[in-house]
Amino acid sequence: MLTFILNYTAIQSRLDPHFYSPNFSRAQHLLKEVESVPLGELIEFSSESWNQEDYFDDLFPYIEISEIDIETGCIKNISTLLKSEAPSRAKKIVRENDIIVSTTRPSRGAISLIDSSKDGFIASTGFAVLRDFKIEGILRKYFFYILRNEQTLNQFMQRSSGGNYPAITEDEMKKVLIPVPSESIQKRIVQILDEAYEKKKRNEEEAQQLLNSIDAYILDKLGIKLAEPKREQEFRVDVNQLSGRLDPFYYQPQFLAMVKAIQNGMHDVLFFEQLMIDLTNGKEYRSYSEKGFRYLRVTDLKKWGLNNSDPRYINIEKIPEQIRLSYDDFLISRSGSLGLVSVVNDETIDTVLSSHIFKVLLDTKKVLPNYLEAYFRSTIGQFQFFRNNNGGIVPEINQTALRNLLVVLPPKDIQEEIAIEVSKRILEANELIVASESSMRSAKQEIVNILFN
Repeated sequence: MLTFILNYTAIQSRLDPHFYSPNFSRAQHLLKEVESVPLGELIEFSSESWNQEDYFDDLFPYIEISEIDIETGCIKNISTLLKSEAPSRAKKIVRENDIIVSTTRPSRGAISLIDSSKDGFIASTGFAVLRDFKIEGILRKYFFYILRNEQTLNQFMQRSSGGNYPAITEDEMKKVLIPVPSESIQKRIVQILDEAYEKKKRNEEEAQQLLNSIDAYILDKLGIKLAEPKREQEFRVDVNQLSGRLDPFYYQPQFLAMVKAIQNGMHDVLFFEQLMIDLTNGKEYRSYSEKGFRYLRVTDLKKWGLNNSDPRYINIEKIPEQIRLSYDDFLISRSGSLGLVSVVNDETIDTVLSSHIFKVLLDTKKVLPNYLEAYFRSTIGQFQFFRNNNGGIVPEINQTALRNLLVVLPPKDIQEEIAIEVSKRILEANELIVASESSMRSAKQEIVNILFN
């Protein structure tokens, strides 16, 4: 519990302790040491609204908060909606060069600069629309970057109120201090961040190319050739092709073609259960703690590794024996996001599995865990999870379906070769991502140093 003392002369209109946190106070002190201007004195907040009668015929383009990429500020997707089905929040008109700022959870940084292609689009009332500068000498690109700067986002957090979804009013946003250096320094800051974002983009594209190349490599090593999938509305299935399930989804031609391609490869094909020694469900815990054992959920698994952005912990004395992990145990998501697999390593050895993850003890005399991980992450592995989904609204695969997945099993030396090469490409991709993140952190720190000496 954080305790601090506040001089009564520092009390403003707010009386909540959150507003006066020492972290915020230090940031305010920094901003007052340099030339800073309240946001409301720097730029106009647009009130231009759409009455849903003028503009557009039947359809209109709609910008939602969830579509703003908080890493880059780009708008990932524009929804095209019927005017008759327009949500009540579809009210604000945006223009070229406007900057839109999410007022819900504003410290996330859902902030975007509107380009000419989106002039006249409709945005949610959850955005504040910043339009014309009130003073001269402000570069719009600098202004966009400084709004996304940590010092500004912290002020958004300070002036927000609410519980799980804190929000900031436009009146409170107008009080946020924005540093206004000379135009030459603004240009320097824009150059530094432009170069950092460009490098980040190049590295991410190169990393994605490496990851995308893995699938073709695995198929080639296994001698599997996949035809272009054909989606047919009507198809016929011979009775001898039926195997347990009777729903049309399971027997779609593209699925049967995949199975045929697997069976026609150059290596043996086994059912997954032939490679299992034991199969166990995880255990459900609903009370989280700030310390204890990490509780591994499906959301903690990614296609190429572990997601550490939001770890959860449970405070128990010891891990239940039936779900205690050993090195080389094989983890598989049971519901939610299907097809996520991971081999237990140093990072996960002391975690507790949620009930939505299977633990598989493999017969390592037959199969190398890292080969199996690469195989199930490939097209021929992923389609089987998708095909064997037996859930309703929430995708799910049960133990019976899991045991019946097909596994191409080459000799051990080829398994090892595939596992090593795939691990190498994943490592190279991760190094590119880490390098770009490090470069971006350095660039942002350089901006802080420039602004605050």
